[in-house]
Amino acid sequence: MDARLAAARWAGTWVPAWWHHDVDAVVALYAEDCVHRSAPFRPAHRGRAGLRAYLEEAFAQESAVLDVRFTAPLVDGDRAWVEYWVAVRDGGGAEVTLAGSAVARFDAAGLIVESRDYWHEVAGHLPPPGDWGVEPAPVAEHHENTDQGRGARFTGVDLSGATFRECDLSRVKIAGAMLVDVSISGWIRDLRVEDVDVTAFVEAELDRRHPERAQVRDMRTAEDYRAAWDTIERLWAQTVARAQRLPEAARHERVDGEWSFVETLRHLVFATDLWAGHMVLDRPAPYHRLGLPPTDYPPEDLEALPVEPDHRPSYVDVMAARAERMALVRGIVDDLTDDELDRVSTGALPRAWDEPPKPVRTCLRVVMNEEVEHRRYALRDLAALEAR
Repeated sequence: MDARLAAARWAGTWVPAWWHHDVDAVVALYAEDCVHRSAPFRPAHRGRAGLRAYLEEAFAQESAVLDVRFTAPLVDGDRAWVEYWVAVRDGGGAEVTLAGSAVARFDAAGLIVESRDYWHEVAGHLPPPGDWGVEPAPVAEHHENTDQGRGARFTGVDLSGATFRECDLSRVKIAGAMLVDVSISGWIRDLRVEDVDVTAFVEAELDRRHPERAQVRDMRTAEDYRAAWDTIERLWAQTVARAQRLPEAARHERVDGEWSFVETLRHLVFATDLWAGHMVLDRPAPYHRLGLPPTDYPPEDLEALPVEPDHRPSYVDVMAARAERMALVRGIVDDLTDDELDRVSTGALPRAWDEPPKPVRTCLRVVMNEEVEHRRYALRDLAALEAR
């Protein structure tokens, strides 16, 4: 293996492994007969067994991990060097910051045969200095609403830390790449990893974790729709109760660039206004000013709506609008009949979406899918906020 790829895997594996105290992930980077020195004057840890014992002891002394940062490795021949900056809570709950560097030598298979650490620690959770790292990080380019990447080829390109949001990645091929700590979400079909289609596995696991997804997907009759909305009301009541235990600022905080909890609720207000108020009830102007449209909503159509996407309302105000919309859907499903499900709405969606007229069953399914999926995202981000 090329030493540059091995070094990138080394640094890329250590970041999530340190966060999660994943001893197995780190040990897998090393050769069976490796030699690791955790500090200049400590005895060497020999072989995978010795390394594992050291890691288990070291991680056991950390009650929580607060920050983990590694620089891009510098590579020379079969050796690489990297800096790291880590903040943890020790076994007694005191915050400690470690700053250090490590050197590793790789064999032909890309496994580490020898490594050495040099580090220092101080009390407290300290951020790295502004010039920390090997060199200033380049300013990342931002490409938006363009097709210039279609059909492009990337060979030997560093895309670590890149973000692809609302992009068409159909028929993309990734070969011989480092995929460590990679997160994928979106409309996933025919996704093959090492020639294995994992789509069904992902769907089945999501259904196992969130059985309400399958309940909504299997709706057929008016009674099915009522039962699904019962479930959604119950689950969101639990989620809101959980969010209310957080400070107001945390409810407005975005996690990893995703919508905040308040923004998520605002989006559900808009989705209900569009798909239930406008499409099902045929109301010409059902939109609440606090509703937050999806990011792909056509700008020319958005200008005609009385919404204020850039406004920062209070959690209380958003919850009031949200309660009204939940009650609106409750009223619809309570009166729903099987015949009504097949009625075709006369409401019009944005022209740019180029969508045909929709029956009521489809409109309500969109509402409930939005509820289920955005609650799933909210749970993910609430867990991150609660862990701080």
